[in-house]
Amino acid sequence: GCRSEVEEKDFTVNPKPSIALSMNDSCVYKDIYYSARDLMNNVSNWYWDFGNGLHKGGNAVTKKFPREGNQSFTLITETDKGCKDTINRAFTIYDNDSYAGSDTLVARNQPVFLNAKGGHDITYKWSPAVGLDNPNIEKPVAILDRDIEYTLYSITNKGCEHRSNI
Repeated sequence: GCRSEVEEKDFTVNPKPSIALSMNDSCVYKDIYYSARDLMNNVSNWYWDFGNGLHKGGNAVTKKFPREGNQSFTLITETDKGCKDTINRAFTIYDNDSYAGSDTLVARNQPVFLNAKGGHDITYKWSPAVGLDNPNIEKPVAILDRDIEYTLYSITNKGCEHRSNI
């Protein structure tokens, strides 16, 4: 062997970013707020990717989605020293598919079920409540002595709202 002289060098290890992220699952066409907090006060760049490539932004982003289903995003943070950290997060977009039903012809003062559809885990409110046995259920019985238009407001257990008329 060959021998070389010993060389000493100092170097600095810089910390990577440390991030706290908050977000919520949400409904179609409803704002979803993504908020990241810099726990070490060393982030200089924020890069978000919602499936359409990285985009530089701030620590908070608001998005809407046009259809229900599973989604994901990536957040990459970078310090001014070039240290990076990545967060990948999955989330779900929900929808409310309820509807009031079809326009119906009925005999005057004869009971008829309003044929709404929506399912369980949904809260219903019909308005006006005139002629209905219960304005807070999916399919109330109506007894009418005149033409009337009802509006069905529904909200799922995930907070997804919908209005429809009959």
